Amino acid sequence: MSNATLQFVNDLYVKANGQDLPAQQLTLIDSLTVEQNLYLPDVCTVVFRDIGLGHREGAPLQFGLTDANVLPIGADIQVFMGRG
Repeated sequence: MSNATLQFVNDLYVKANGQDLPAQQLTLIDSLTVEQNLYLPDVCTVVFRDIGLGHREGAPLQFGLTDANVLPIGADIQVFMGRG
């Protein structure tokens, strides 16, 4: 059994359908997991902290990332990580 050590990444860049996610949206990423498998397609899970902003009584709650459809289902996603 090997002892795996956690390494924290300094730089993270995400592209959706060839377009860079703005820095403001990158700061809302809570976690990002990439799973690679030899026999299955690769999987990328991105979890955002998409909090409702500008809520007024009687008005619908607005979720910026969800309402803007930043990462639509089936989007081409590229993840770049490294130390910079």
